[in-house]
Amino acid sequence: MQVAYLYIGLNSFIMMALAVVVVMGRGKNKVSFGDGGVKALNTAIRAHGNNTEYVPFGLILIFALATKGASNMQLHLLGASLTVGRILHALGLIIGLPMGRMFGIILTWLMIIVGAVMITL
Repeated sequence: MQVAYLYIGLNSFIMMALAVVVVMGRGKNKVSFGDGGVKALNTAIRAHGNNTEYVPFGLILIFALATKGASNMQLHLLGASLTVGRILHALGLIIGLPMGRMFGIILTWLMIIVGAVMITL
């Protein structure tokens, strides 16, 4: 379970970092709701939203596989794929690294697909 807790914690930090980017963008642009038509703020909001959409499924899979008896190595591979994938995706969006975004998507989707297969076996 310690491995699952590690990735829950790490991905919580990522979520908060993305939330801070949104809040700072809102303050800088004096926007209290929505994106105010500011492209950079819209991008930050989507990076945070996209993370919110994918991370819970990944963490549920890691936690469920930990309770099912998956090895620490399997859990680390899945957890690292999710965590690195989410960092790459966020950087790809926020600072404009298209390859980062693409590799982030691939790592995240691959992690969820592999985890889903593992949990059903």
